[in-house]
Amino acid sequence: MTSPRLLARIVAGVAAGGVVLGFSALPVGSQVVPANPLVVEGSVECQVLDGDYTWVVEYTARNNYVPESVPTDVPLALGDIEIVSAEVSLDGEVVGSVEFDPNPVPAGEAAIGGVEIPGSVTGYLGLTVTWTAPTVDGGGVSTTPDAILDGTCAAPAETTTTTSAPAVQADAVVAAPTFTG
Repeated sequence: MTSPRLLARIVAGVAAGGVVLGFSALPVGSQVVPANPLVVEGSVECQVLDGDYTWVVEYTARNNYVPESVPTDVPLALGDIEIVSAEVSLDGEVVGSVEFDPNPVPAGEAAIGGVEIPGSVTGYLGLTVTWTAPTVDGGGVSTTPDAILDGTCAAPAETTTTTSAPAVQADAVVAAPTFTG
């Protein structure tokens, strides 16, 4: 006959072994990493903010890594991508950075970030995102295609229009004073 204490040890050992087996038995398909795990896109719009013409740039960083099958005992952070830096460049020169929210970017979801640039700025605007992810081949760099800030984000040029009325012409009339008396 097995004692209750020994039975408890056996059950605890089997349970612990099951957890270890659960972590090590991830399906092979769930570990396939897409060619571009983090895709970054952006849009640029000219807006008037507080009376100033401003380029409003919005970026989306989409985490394309979605595990096919995740055992219930694996943390949800599997496949999350942490954005280490996001540098904005103008004509190839770094001019600022963007903060993304949320960061890290959950698997299969997106993070949003943005920047405002004076409307008078012109040139090629780009974003380079450096990221890391232990479960997605360690990390990498993602970039946006350059956007062209073309100088069209400005107040319309003020023009002064003058109009002249046509000259009034009247026939000359001889006026004779009249008196009544």
